[in-house]
Amino acid sequence: MLTKIDNTPLVSVLLPVYNGATHLPESIDSILSQTFRDFELMIINDGSSDNSEEIIKSYNDSRIVYKKHSKNEGLIATLNEGIDQARGKYIIRMDADDVSMPRRFEKQVAFMEENSAYGLLGTWTQVMDSEEIYRPYIDDMTIRVEQLRLNQFIHTSVILRKSVLIEHQLYYSNDFYATEDYEFWVRVAACCKVANLDEVLVKYRKHAGQASSIHSKMQVENADRTRILQIELAVGIQLNPQERHYYLRFLQERPENDEELSIENNLLRKLLQLCKAKEKGTNFYYYLGKQFSKDLRLKTKRYLFNKFVIQPTRFSWKLLYDFFTFPISPARYMSFAETTAFIFKCLFFYKKSRSEKSRAGSNSLLHQT
Repeated sequence: MLTKIDNTPLVSVLLPVYNGATHLPESIDSILSQTFRDFELMIINDGSSDNSEEIIKSYNDSRIVYKKHSKNEGLIATLNEGIDQARGKYIIRMDADDVSMPRRFEKQVAFMEENSAYGLLGTWTQVMDSEEIYRPYIDDMTIRVEQLRLNQFIHTSVILRKSVLIEHQLYYSNDFYATEDYEFWVRVAACCKVANLDEVLVKYRKHAGQASSIHSKMQVENADRTRILQIELAVGIQLNPQERHYYLRFLQERPENDEELSIENNLLRKLLQLCKAKEKGTNFYYYLGKQFSKDLRLKTKRYLFNKFVIQPTRFSWKLLYDFFTFPISPARYMSFAETTAFIFKCLFFYKKSRSEKSRAGSNSLLHQT
C-alpha cells in the first residue's frame, strides 16, 4: 500500500529536453499514460531551438511542470537542477526520445516502497525497433562487482530515492562528461543498496546524436576514470599511475608479455589482500575477492597455456626447463592432465628429434662410404 505524508506527488519524473521535438510526443505520451498516476512531470527545456516548446505546451495536464532555459546549459546542469526542484519522494529519469512501458512507474515505485534500503533501481531495456535487449545484472552484490567493469544501469530506466541524494549531497559531476551517469551510480551505490528489475520496462532509442557517439573518446577516458574511482573507493587505497594502467589492462585486455603478467599478478594479489582484510565487515569484499581470484586465475592460465602450449613451434627439453623455472608456476594454473600432456610432448618430441638426428648422421656416413 502506497502512503503519502502530504499532497505532494510521490514521484517526480525528470525529463530534460534539448531539440528533441522528433520523438518528444511519444515520450510524453508514454509517461502520461502510466498506470501509476501520482507524479509530477518536470519537463526542463534546455534552450531548444526547434519546436519542442510548442509540443510541450500543447499538452493540457496538471501534472506537467514546465521550465525553459534561455540558453543551453547542458545535460548535467539540467539534471542537477531537476534533483533540487523535484518534490517527490522518488525521482524517475526519462530521456526525451525514449518510451516507458505502461506499468513501469507502478512496478518501480512498488519495489522502492517495499525495500527501504534501496536508493537506486533500474530495469532491463529494449532498443527501439529491434530485438536487442539490455539485461544488466539485477541483484545488489553482483551489480557492485560487475560495475567495476561496465555500467550496470540504463540511465533512462532508473528511479532514485531523493532522501539518499539529499542526505549525501549527491549530484551529477561535470568532471565525468559523457559518463556522468556511470560515475553518479558509483557514488549513489556507496550510500545504499541498488538493483535492476529483470523486465523490459523502457524502450531505448539509439541514434548518432547521442553523447556516446559524438564524444566516444572522452567517454572511454572518463569511463576508465570511473573504474579507477570505484576500486579505490572500494578497497580504500590510491593506486599509483602504473597500478592504474595495469588495473585497467587487467579489466579489459590480456597481458602481452611476461613483465605485464607479473605486474598484473602482483597488483591483483595486493587488491585481494585488501579485500580479505575488509571481508569481516561486509559480504561485498568476499564476493569481490572471489571475482578477483577467478579473473586472476583465468587470465594467468590463458597466458601461460598460450605461451607454453599454443605458441611453441616445437617441444623440447629447453621448453620443459622454462616451464618449471618460470616465476609464475604454470603447473599451478594448468590441470594435471594438461601438465602431463605437455611434459609428454616435450619428452616425446625431444627423443624423436634425437633419433632423427641419429638417422641423419648414419645416412651421412653411408653416403661418405
